[in-house]
Amino acid sequence: MINLNTNNQLASSKQLKINASSFEQAPNKTTSSPTEISKLGSINNLSDLANSNPSLSTLLIRQLVKPFLSKASLRAELNDQGQAVVTTKDNFKVKFSGKLQEWTITNPEGKTTRIWGDPHVEESDGDKWDFREDSTFIFGDNKVTVETSAPTWNGNTFTAKVSIYSGGERFTITNIESDNPTLESWKLDGRKHDAMLADGNVYSLMADGSGWDRL
Repeated sequence: MINLNTNNQLASSKQLKINASSFEQAPNKTTSSPTEISKLGSINNLSDLANSNPSLSTLLIRQLVKPFLSKASLRAELNDQGQAVVTTKDNFKVKFSGKLQEWTITNPEGKTTRIWGDPHVEESDGDKWDFREDSTFIFGDNKVTVETSAPTWNGNTFTAKVSIYSGGERFTITNIESDNPTLESWKLDGRKHDAMLADGNVYSLMADGSGWDRL
């Protein structure tokens, strides 16, 4: 089962979906003055917005985030099996199963790469290989950087944390190695976070989606 970080969530316990349609039904009006709005300062993520001024109504929050969400490149939700799925604007899906440290990357044509265990990679064409250190997977207009856990007594590592980037947006999923993946908040610090986090080994998805080339 997937945990949602409730301190960074503007959704029900069953679904977290960040896209424009989540907010488009709010009436086109606000309940606070421009002066109150200006006190918000810079907004880095949804939880900052929600916590910056508790007196602001939900309606105002929806109106303020609407310009960001209408251009969102990433959205996240829980599927019927309770698995976290992050979908990119170009229709790649990154899914976290919550078992065997497993996560997958699926391209728009349905070709899937599976990563699990310490960590093993199985490409859609059946080829298999492993990695032990922090690594980055580049596909479409997106990239995923994997942070591995500290080595065990026998040198094995596991996927600990995954950051998904698309443009200036980021989702980070933690606690993967303990099969308790936690979907952190949607943030607009993607470029800054990406620049601060080493890529490690870099792999690029082949044009036909069948496998990966090491760069």
